[in-house]
Amino acid sequence: MQELSLNFLLLEKHHHADVLQLLDDAFGTKRHQRAINRRRKDYQPIKDYCFVGYLHNRLVAVIHFYAVKIIHHDIQSDIIPFLGPLAVLPQYAGQGIGRKISAYALDIVKKSGMKASMLIGDPERYQHYGFNCDCVSNIDFGDDTAPLALMGMEFELGYLKRQYGRIIFV
Repeated sequence: MQELSLNFLLLEKHHHADVLQLLDDAFGTKRHQRAINRRRKDYQPIKDYCFVGYLHNRLVAVIHFYAVKIIHHDIQSDIIPFLGPLAVLPQYAGQGIGRKISAYALDIVKKSGMKASMLIGDPERYQHYGFNCDCVSNIDFGDDTAPLALMGMEFELGYLKRQYGRIIFV
């Protein structure tokens, strides 16, 4: 397979309309009804971790991260970047674009000193990125996510495994 010439840029305001269209094309307009979308609708993504992907001057992918914490009684974790949405235009699906933009963004998240990242997703798909369900077994998302699952990726070994409680967006 020929190597794709992708360019990644920080997500900026002028991308907004094109990103909304890409998300509708990838997930449909009913995406707003999903539990994860309802939970994060009142929060802004972490701007330093949100990127768009261009292929031949066409916007083909986007990735966002939102700030969450895990709370248990009066104890809160550090900020954890929560991945999503990650979207690729349907006509470009299966070409590794999602994997590439994810690797790019997660590398920046890790290098910035974050201890972990989490997402709601299909374990079959996201285990290839390095996410798993085992490290988040003591963490509650608070909404039904089936058939998807809460998954985590630790940059500091054991960080998520040591957390107990529920996720809040901040």
